[in-house]
Amino acid sequence: MTAQISDKFEYKGKKYSLAALSAPIPFAPEQYGLKPQGCCTALYRGFWCEYKITDEALILDNLHISNRKWRYPKLNGVSASWSKDDMGCRTYKGVNLTIPFSGKILLGEGFIHKYYIHMGYQRPYAYKELIEFEFEKGVLQKTTDCSKIAAKMRDGTYGLDMADRLGDIAGFIDDSFSLDYETKAWWLFSGDEWM
Repeated sequence: MTAQISDKFEYKGKKYSLAALSAPIPFAPEQYGLKPQGCCTALYRGFWCEYKITDEALILDNLHISNRKWRYPKLNGVSASWSKDDMGCRTYKGVNLTIPFSGKILLGEGFIHKYYIHMGYQRPYAYKELIEFEFEKGVLQKTTDCSKIAAKMRDGTYGLDMADRLGDIAGFIDDSFSLDYETKAWWLFSGDEWM
């Protein structure tokens, strides 16, 4: 099992990593004639995305993908290129595709290596800065800083989800490979007083 490459998001000049989602982002490479395949143990789903968040839209900027049979049709008019830094993937740069996402995306910046888990996606409380972005049809509605709550999770004020799961290895593995909000950020639902 290996830690997975998560999608990246840029907002106001800062780069964030995906920590959790309340609903799937409505972008599937298959809709564009691509068929992703795992290219290494750190990328089981076969692709990862780089998004830009503006006040007006959620935009797919770059797509890194390993496609079956090495066929790479144009994506939104953009051809794929190859770089030795892309982990065997091809990259579509500057795709500029607006994504009509509705829901919440939890993003982290400043990963604290002490909380690194070599399996699946990292836990949201492992980031110094943790921001919740709420969208309606791709338009940013509001942001909420959850950094203080994450710090309380780390200092033991509320307890870590790992402590409850160590006796349940299968559950721990499932949780690690999930990006579901209620699985990864259950502690955000436990009381408004935390906010």
